[in-house]
Amino acid sequence: MRLFSLIFFIFFLISPYSYAKTKISAISFGDDKIKIIAQNNINIKSFTLEKPPRIVVDLEKAFLAKNITKNFKASYFKKLRFSDNSKLRLVFDLKENILIKGVSSNKRKNNFIIEIDLAKKNINNQQVKSKKVNFADFVYDKVEKLESNNLTKSKVKYNSKKIANAKISTEIVRDKKYKPIIVIDPGHGGKDPGAIGRYNKTREKDITLSYSLELYRQLKNTNRFRVFLTRSNDRFISLRNRVKIARRKKADLFISMHANASTNKKISGFSIYTLSEKSSDRQAAMLAKKENRSDIINGINFSGASSDIVKMMIEMSQRDSMNKSAKFAKFSVKSMQNHNINILKNAHRFAGFAVLTAPDMISVLVEIGYLTNYREEKNLNSYRYRKKIVKSLVNAIEQYFIIA
Repeated sequence: MRLFSLIFFIFFLISPYSYAKTKISAISFGDDKIKIIAQNNINIKSFTLEKPPRIVVDLEKAFLAKNITKNFKASYFKKLRFSDNSKLRLVFDLKENILIKGVSSNKRKNNFIIEIDLAKKNINNQQVKSKKVNFADFVYDKVEKLESNNLTKSKVKYNSKKIANAKISTEIVRDKKYKPIIVIDPGHGGKDPGAIGRYNKTREKDITLSYSLELYRQLKNTNRFRVFLTRSNDRFISLRNRVKIARRKKADLFISMHANASTNKKISGFSIYTLSEKSSDRQAAMLAKKENRSDIINGINFSGASSDIVKMMIEMSQRDSMNKSAKFAKFSVKSMQNHNINILKNAHRFAGFAVLTAPDMISVLVEIGYLTNYREEKNLNSYRYRKKIVKSLVNAIEQYFIIA
């Protein structure tokens, strides 16, 4: 029952919201207390994590003031990180494990003072955890990793000699050394030719390979990404193995390249697909029932956990991936428009394609254009058009990972 309540609580944590935000003007961290000064009263959730030790504080409808005052005096405090996605999440990295005794909120003058009472962990108050509670700790840990992505990290600068009552600037920074991993998947291949052009009998498998090789070349030339192909020649790869290749490479972005076809020869235009909600739910249920649970999310072994718990974890992970995939799709559509590429109405679409169902990476399926439209089939075979389409995709990838 306790574990079920915990999972329900986590599900509540990551629900989307759209409210006006409250400014956080000060944060202090002492040996026995964390104090947060907020402009208005806000909902707060806090919990501890181990290995490494840290305290996580979620503040709904909140943001950090640019001139926020910080005062960190606890000897076991290491650093503060934060992310600002659906909520403001503060992560206090510690040198040792700490207990949270309680949380209170009181109005003082024009502000609300939130206090989180702390206590050091000792042998007398340590609890012997069962396997279920350990798994719950893992769930919390996973949620933190899902919501605190690598694109927004906090960097705290301070003068150690003047740490008391010091004003510390907080800036958004990126890990400049890290190069996002892009896996490009040329659709079809080998015994599977894909769609066939209505006029020039162009095979989809040839178009997807040529566009994928050009995308590979242009991305490599930026020197900003690590780039891989699921195939670099005319060979057949099962849908399941395409996703496996991307996950083995620990892809940040998986792009499956395709060309479209229709009985209506007038239809033309670029489109991009991400996973639909219904397909996500169905996939989560299927993965949760798998007998071999050693590689569902980032190689985590779920053996011993119930299907309901595993399904909840997969749904949380897929929801995060779906949101990021949708964001990337918007960048792609916008980039195509900026480069005067013909796109379908409602070019960002949703479907249950097998290559989109991985729960732990951004996954999109690109339909470059229609082979059944005379003009578009001709364009798709043009080197100049290929470079133009690929340049638009590269621009979208850079916008998402480097600039945004």
